[in-house]
Order: sequence, then structure tokens, then C-alpha cells
Amino acid sequence: MINFVLMMNKQGKIRLSKFYVTMSQADQTRVIRQAFALASTRNEKFANFCRLQKRETVLVYKRYVGLYVIMGVDRGDNEHLAAAAIHFFVELLDKYFGTVRELDLIYEFESCYRILDEFIFAGEVYCEDKQAIVDRIHAFERAVKKSKREHKRR
Repeated sequence: MINFVLMMNKQGKIRLSKFYVTMSQADQTRVIRQAFALASTRNEKFANFCRLQKRETVLVYKRYVGLYVIMGVDRGDNEHLAAAAIHFFVELLDKYFGTVRELDLIYEFESCYRILDEFIFAGEVYCEDKQAIVDRIHAFERAVKKSKREHKRR
């Protein structure tokens, strides 16, 4: 099961965070700090997964230019599948935005969370069809725009 998904820049600022397990705000902050510290300081020669201290969670991360995408999975889960899920999520964002940049995550955060929610539901990969996910997001956005136009007419 996926416990959390984080996207952070090179300075450690959170651009996207979603937790699928219940934990206090203090624990979430601690996990975020540990995750960034591990991902940003590990040598590139090492594997892109490691165990979080005092937790049954394995960190799987990838760095894309200026962004770290970090996923926390259960200890018994396949880390390579989690790495593939990270790459798939970034490909989804690229398909939606053209080429995803940090500013897209900042200014279009609602779309980023919608894409993540279409891809991962309750900590499990829900859908693996890129075009279907992007089409659903675009259909939702068209419906919202139509609703706003109708609301203005009243």
C-alpha cells in the first residue's frame, strides 16, 4: 500500500503532499523532513529506495530536474513497482501540462491533486490509462467552466 506521495523542490519546499494513512500533523511533518533529508543527501550511485527510521515504511524516490517525487510504501511492497508508479505519475503530469515544471505544481495545484486522485485511490493504484485519466480531468474542467458560465447568467 502507498502511505504517502510527496513532491518537493531542491530546497525542500513541498509542492504536493498526500497521505493515505492516518497520522498526526507532527508525524507528517517528521516524515516529510526525514524523506527529504534521505532523498536529497543520498549518493546517486545508491538505489532510489531506503527505509524510514522507526517506521515500517520504505521510501522510493526519483529526482526530475528540480523536483523530488517521493513515495512511501509498506515494507513488503515491491519498490520497483513504486518507482514505476512515480514515473507514471510524472508522465501523467507531463501529458497534462506539456512538460511539468515547479510553477505548474504551484499555480495549478488543484489539477495536480485531481490527477493524483485519478491515479491513486486510498493508497492503491486505481487507473493506469494515461489518456483516460487526462480525458476525465479535461471533462471535469469543462463541466466546471460550464457551471460557472451558467451561474454568471443567473
